[in-house]
Amino acid sequence: MDQPHSGHLVIITRILQYLKKNSSKRLLHKNHGRLNIQVFSNADWARSSIDRSMTSYCILLGGNLIFWKSKKQLVVS
Repeated sequence: MDQPHSGHLVIITRILQYLKKNSSKRLLHKNHGRLNIQVFSNADWARSSIDRSMTSYCILLGGNLIFWKSKKQLVVS
């Protein structure tokens, strides 16, 4: 936000185009009677001595998944 550049405008334009194109699609979020944030994380520490370890996490809002990410670590543990 401090130093916006043309790359930011490109990203914002793509997001707005996606939202316009998919405005009829909906995500179902159930009301579980609470509005708390839960975060779970996990790391697979060197399951294989050949491959890199995995790191992952997910974020839930009110019991509904709103974000997740999983990736290989940069180095072998």
